[in-house]
Amino acid sequence: MVLLRRVRTMPARFALASALAVGVVSAIFVFLVARAWRKPNVVIVSLGAVRADTLDVWTQPNVFPSAEPVAPTLAHLCEVGVCFTQAYSNHPATRAAAATLLTGGLAAEHGVRGPLDGLRPTQRQLAELFASSGYDTGAVVGSYELDPIFGFRGFAEYDARFDEPIVGWGIDPVPVPSLRFFDRGWQRSARLNKLERNARKPDPMTTDSALGFAARHRARPFFLWVHYFAASPVWPAEGPPTPSVPLYVERVREADRELKRLLRGFVDLGLDRSTWFVVHGDTGFALLEHNDFGPGTSLYEPAVRVPLVVVPPRAALQKLGGRKVSTPVSLVDVAPTLVDCVGLPVHVAWRASGLGSWVGCRGESPPRGDALPLETYGLATAAASKEVRLPSGVAVRVGERLRAVRWQQWKYIVRELYPLLDIPAPAQVPPELVARLRRHEVYDLAADADERNNLAGQRPQIEQQLHAALESVLPAEP
Repeated sequence: MVLLRRVRTMPARFALASALAVGVVSAIFVFLVARAWRKPNVVIVSLGAVRADTLDVWTQPNVFPSAEPVAPTLAHLCEVGVCFTQAYSNHPATRAAAATLLTGGLAAEHGVRGPLDGLRPTQRQLAELFASSGYDTGAVVGSYELDPIFGFRGFAEYDARFDEPIVGWGIDPVPVPSLRFFDRGWQRSARLNKLERNARKPDPMTTDSALGFAARHRARPFFLWVHYFAASPVWPAEGPPTPSVPLYVERVREADRELKRLLRGFVDLGLDRSTWFVVHGDTGFALLEHNDFGPGTSLYEPAVRVPLVVVPPRAALQKLGGRKVSTPVSLVDVAPTLVDCVGLPVHVAWRASGLGSWVGCRGESPPRGDALPLETYGLATAAASKEVRLPSGVAVRVGERLRAVRWQQWKYIVRELYPLLDIPAPAQVPPELVARLRRHEVYDLAADADERNNLAGQRPQIEQQLHAALESVLPAEP
């Protein structure tokens, strides 16, 4: 009787086991199909004040004995991904560069010119576009300059925790909150108070936070912006920082090591096969070229040339292979590129056409011939101001705005007076005085890569074309 019961129950058990097996196989199949068709992740990695030539070996044996590039991880990405060797930061200041990156616009659109400015609420931002398309969104930033109080929107998670000062050496370690005032005097005071206490995040903490976000959100598509403080300047309490090329190199190398740890973390999480990476410098950094040190106060090549590498997901990368693109591009191209490559169902009138034809998102397009706009208001601050005498005889302090275009092998720079951006009630400069004191610079970068020979007045036809190109993409303000 027991044997009979066993014989009778075997088919039922077999049927149950078969059903379970089919269910498991079906679930695995559905998971694999869903994973294959899942939207890709997108990660932007911004490296503070990292120059384009950090991809190279710096040949000063007494200072740099190593035969490897200053940033070896970044240089490796440039070999395996799509590397843009003539990439520019349109506005070489941390917050303005980030605003351009995340909106695809310039200061006239996003509103960030000086150190007290925030993004305009009317300008749509990249994180908002991803969030509206079903993505989880997060940001991990290493500098108070990118605090969300300045209008960075669309991020469900925003790590703006800062532990170390940017100005001074942290004599008063008590942290202060991030505050925003619409009165310039109050805002300037609040900004300095923050910079002297807790205004930057160490790069290792940035990596830890970014990998934590990726681990928490690995089951869903996500858009993540990671900003490393990297080589951004740290100022003493009084006066400018002491120029030190070795110190700059060491800070770049530290950020490069953290970039390597970040990428390794994505591999360990199994996310590299489904993630688009964009790695770039937010600004350049002058190392005493043209007697300039640091970012933001000039538009010469060391201050505006930055590394820019796009690394597609693993499958697309294998088909595309390493590629170097020498066509001049800029950070204004990044937002339309990512929207195009991921296929977000949004329609935005972008200023630039993007990089899609080079990174495999679109068919090859003809070579670009448009002028690339550059601008900075780094000299339109009280610290950098100069005194001029108005037609009425009154002496006032004003700053400078620099505008430029990079077109073919040429660069055309215009310097003109501009009201100070960080004080209440700045003096206004009459248009006729602006026109009279306006200065021009023209450089043939093919023959003069170091921009030593100003050709202004020597090539009038070229200069006229360059001026027309500048006014078409970056007109003078009334």
